[in-house]
Amino acid sequence: ARPKRRIEFRFLDSHYDSWFIGGPKVGKEGEKLSHQFWPLYFLPLLPKLYLMVKEIIGKNKLKGMSKRSLKNFNLEEARGWVIGRSIQIEYRLNAKIVEFFKPVEKRAFEKIMLNSSILDMGSKLKILKNIGAIDTKTMDKIRKLNAIRNGFAHAEINEHIIIEIVGETDDGAKLLGAHGEPKIEVMKSDGVIEMKDAYEYLLEFWTLNTAIREII
Repeated sequence: ARPKRRIEFRFLDSHYDSWFIGGPKVGKEGEKLSHQFWPLYFLPLLPKLYLMVKEIIGKNKLKGMSKRSLKNFNLEEARGWVIGRSIQIEYRLNAKIVEFFKPVEKRAFEKIMLNSSILDMGSKLKILKNIGAIDTKTMDKIRKLNAIRNGFAHAEINEHIIIEIVGETDDGAKLLGAHGEPKIEVMKSDGVIEMKDAYEYLLEFWTLNTAIREII
C-alpha cells in the first residue's frame, strides 16, 4: 500500500510563504516555495486539501448544540445553552451602542469599553435607555432574561424525588410511584429565595430570548 501523503502548511508572514512536508510529487521535506509558485503547485490537490482542513477544524473546534428539544438537555447543557444565548443578546446590545457612538477605534471600544468585566449588562441597559435604542418593555424582558441567566450560571439545581400514591391493589395495599423533578433555587427581586421547576425556568428563558431576538 502506498504511504499516505501528509502536507503541513505553516504560514510564516504576510506574503503567505509556506513550508510544507510531503511525498516525492509534492516536494522535499523543508523545501520553501515562494508565494508566487506554491498555489500552482498545489492546485490539483485543492479539493482534497479543503476536505482535510474542514475535517481538522471540525475535530478541534468546540461542538455546537445538536439537540433540538429543551427536555433533552442535561444540567451542564442547560447551563451552557442559557449562557451562550445570553452572550448573543449582549453582542446585539453592544452593536447598538457602537452604532450610536461611532467610535474611531471601534475594535478597541468593543474589546475594552464594552467588556462585560468593565461594563455589566445593567450599565449597558442604562446607556441604551438614554440613547433611545430600546424601549422600556424590551428592557424589562432583557433584565428578566439576565436574571434567569444568573440563576442557571450560579444557583444550585437539585433533583427532587416525588413519591405518589398511584393506585391500590385488590386487597387495599397502596401502590407507589416515584419520579424526579429538577428544582432550582432563585432569589426574587424582593430578596426572597424560592424553588422553581428548572425545566419551566428554562422554558421561560427560551420564550424571552425568542421575543428579544425578534426586536433587537
